[in-house]
Amino acid sequence: MRPQTRCLLLHGAGSTPEFVERAFGPAMAARGWQLIAPDVRGADMAEMVAVIAERAPGPEDLIGGVSLGAHAAAMYAGTNDYVGSLLAVMPAWIGFPGPVAALTASTADAIEATSTAEVLREIAGSAPDDDWILAELRRAWLSMSAQRLVAALRTAAEQPAPGPPTLRRITARTHIVALRDDPTHPESVATTWHGCIAGSSLTVLPRDLQGGPPSRLVDHLLQINGSL
Repeated sequence: MRPQTRCLLLHGAGSTPEFVERAFGPAMAARGWQLIAPDVRGADMAEMVAVIAERAPGPEDLIGGVSLGAHAAAMYAGTNDYVGSLLAVMPAWIGFPGPVAALTASTADAIEATSTAEVLREIAGSAPDDDWILAELRRAWLSMSAQRLVAALRTAAEQPAPGPPTLRRITARTHIVALRDDPTHPESVATTWHGCIAGSSLTVLPRDLQGGPPSRLVDHLLQINGSL
């Protein structure tokens, strides 16, 4: 009997395992797959990669994540000859931290100087009323103490993502998801990842997910050759 597919998905900076469970859980459960969503808030890149390595994912499994979680999964895949499936949702940068990471650090500084609620109000001023990303930030950020959130954002801003040499070593079945017009997860980053990872697929979704829930980040993947 084929072993049950395990889906080890890591959340991003300032996010939580609860987001992963809501966004990806239904699609995984529909296939009878086991979703594993570790809490890696405040972890650095080495620690996140170690979380994946401890689970010893096999060729029947899927690893991945969102933003920083996607970075860690790709780093693992590119340095461990992983041959299962890789799901990279909204990668934020390539190699050494750059402008997007600097924005993350600046957000941490602003929260420390004022408050989480104040920074959320400032973000809301330039976001649509029904913006799902803002709603997710509110849910995640307000579930943490300001001190823990600031520490997690600062740690994330210091972490390298896999660079082109590491991405080119990935042999896993790779699926990349990007949002159009998302300044904190640039479409150009996802496009570069796609160009570096041989045989990978890239899907670019509208930033508003056409008014749908976060689960739309993975819905389309179930149609790719019948598998992930």
